[in-house]
Amino acid sequence: MLELAEVINRYDRVVILGDPGSGKTTLLRYLALQHASAQRDGRNEIEEGLGKTLFPLLIRIAEYAENGIWKQQSLSDFLPSCCTTHDCPKRGLADLLQDELEEGECLVLLDGLDEIVSADDRSGVVKQIEDFVRRYSHKDNRFVITSRIAGYSSSPLSGPFTHYTVREMDDTPVSYTHLTLPTI
Repeated sequence: MLELAEVINRYDRVVILGDPGSGKTTLLRYLALQHASAQRDGRNEIEEGLGKTLFPLLIRIAEYAENGIWKQQSLSDFLPSCCTTHDCPKRGLADLLQDELEEGECLVLLDGLDEIVSADDRSGVVKQIEDFVRRYSHKDNRFVITSRIAGYSSSPLSGPFTHYTVREMDDTPVSYTHLTLPTI
């Protein structure tokens, strides 16, 4: 078993699997908030041992799959439009995202691969994600993707992704920095 900080610092491509309600989305939001806060405060390192400050990009994969967007746009092209949908200013956004990805300064958080119901759509989106990761993995970018355990094996991510399963919660108080993720 490894703690969250170890996983995030050790591996640049991680798939986190878990049952419904196990905290996968909350985990990604926590990572995005920690990195965004550090960016805002001008810190080079994240507290709690989470490593170097990166530019966080949190995307719900279902938004990309909706209405067949994945068939019309690469994930790179989708990022700016997704961000503007969530009230980010449009001017200069595409260039900013492209620059950050090219410089290798991003933490790409893709949430809910399992939310794509159609097997064909899921397979196509998985290919788009793999292409995106290949395109931007040459630097220090990090990629964390979440999915429910059920259904993941029908269209798993291939390549050098390290897979972990979120440990079941119990009554013991836990912080995300000490969440253990047993490997599968």
